[in-house]
Amino acid sequence: MAEALSALVRDKWASLLVQDFVIAVEDTHRVVLESPNMQVVAGHDPRGEFDVSVRPRSAEWPTQWSYSGMVGTASIGRLLELALAAMRAEPAILGGDPDFYERIGRENKAISHAWTEYYAGRGSRPGDRHLS
Repeated sequence: MAEALSALVRDKWASLLVQDFVIAVEDTHRVVLESPNMQVVAGHDPRGEFDVSVRPRSAEWPTQWSYSGMVGTASIGRLLELALAAMRAEPAILGGDPDFYERIGRENKAISHAWTEYYAGRGSRPGDRHLS
């Protein structure tokens, strides 16, 4: 049986739990960590999708950093390790740098708009990855 997401978060993200983060919400497929200023959400969809989002607690989408992966390509534990490494690689993510999150918000909004235009038939496919 696969290890529960909350147990994996406690193990793989123990360093966050000793740095002002506490587990605020945990259920079968989602764990929310909060610090006084930041919120980190790890989610695992049973279909295999894995997502992490980080945002200042005072912000909403689109002002958030995201990491995504697929279980099967890697285990949930490994994806948690990779997400933490990515968060640590850019100190502004967990540090809540307002300029960083303002830029991320603008980028997320622009990407969302581009996909909307594409699916409405009013624009080209966003990004440089094309499926065959």
